[in-house]
Amino acid sequence: MIKLKNLTIPLISLAAVFSLAACSDEPESKADKVAESVENAVEDAGDKIDEIAENTDKKIDEIAESAGEAADTASDKMDEIADQADQAANTAGDKMSEMVDQADQAAGTASDKMSEMVDQAGQAANTAGDKVTNTLNGALNDADTAADNAGDKINESAKDLGNAIEDTCEKAKAGVNAEDTDC
Repeated sequence: MIKLKNLTIPLISLAAVFSLAACSDEPESKADKVAESVENAVEDAGDKIDEIAENTDKKIDEIAESAGEAADTASDKMDEIADQADQAANTAGDKMSEMVDQADQAAGTASDKMSEMVDQAGQAANTAGDKVTNTLNGALNDADTAADNAGDKINESAKDLGNAIEDTCEKAKAGVNAEDTDC
């Protein structure tokens, strides 16, 4: 798209210079000066557009890298959650084995111990669930923040590009002594 603009702008400008030169009663050297001025303004505009495009590409790469880092962080946190859930499951399994041994040793207290262990397992599961939810919410918030920052950087780059194009247009009009220099 930018290369097409780089080609289109000089062609339009060249046509404008030839039109001005054909209608001018000035000596040909004045038309040559105007043509050179327009050509320089168009070249400057193309350079500025290329510079903005390069800066925009760099910003997009930075945003993509930030998003990748946020995704890596979220993946690491999910792995951590899975490890914690596995540990909680192992702990619950160990406690169940302990509960069976206690039931064999003392039939009278087995029912009380069973209830206690079930409550502890439920609390461990609730704690693990809370940790999973909190970690996932944190990861999602990090990803959302990275996406918001990316959108802000893209909007800022687009505004800078529009301003640069407008400035270049005004310089080009001023270079050909146009009556209306607003773009």
